[in-house]
Amino acid sequence: TIMTNLLITLVMGYIAMGRRVGPAVVAAPALCIAMVGIVYHLVLADLREMRGFELLVDHGLHTALPIATMLWWLAFGPRGLRPAHLPWLLAWPLIYTGYALVRGRITGFWPYPFLNVETLGPWAVLANVLGILVLLCVLAAAMMAIDRRLSR
Repeated sequence: TIMTNLLITLVMGYIAMGRRVGPAVVAAPALCIAMVGIVYHLVLADLREMRGFELLVDHGLHTALPIATMLWWLAFGPRGLRPAHLPWLLAWPLIYTGYALVRGRITGFWPYPFLNVETLGPWAVLANVLGILVLLCVLAAAMMAIDRRLSR
């Protein structure tokens, strides 16, 4: 969540400085933050009870920012997303997943329960990762279809 929010901040800051970026540079973090919101609300939201400022920040990071980012992408994102961009769209989540698994193995800290190899075992974690990868591909395909439609 935090790393993806930082990635969005960097990309949006670059755009705010008047720089032009390609469609995959904007679509990749948008896809990732959408996935953060989806996974959070489907899997993680009920694991902790939050109140007050913590709840406000939680909803900002996991609900408001994913929605705002996707709305921005729909309204202003550069068009021209193609299947050839798929590796760029999947790069960040795959790199992070690899990092989280290696770090978890070394330190025993697993950032998400669905990646905890010690508790779930390698095959269950592999199934979880593949399920997320499939969902990412479906969302990426949907973004490409929307992009084509908006390009017209």
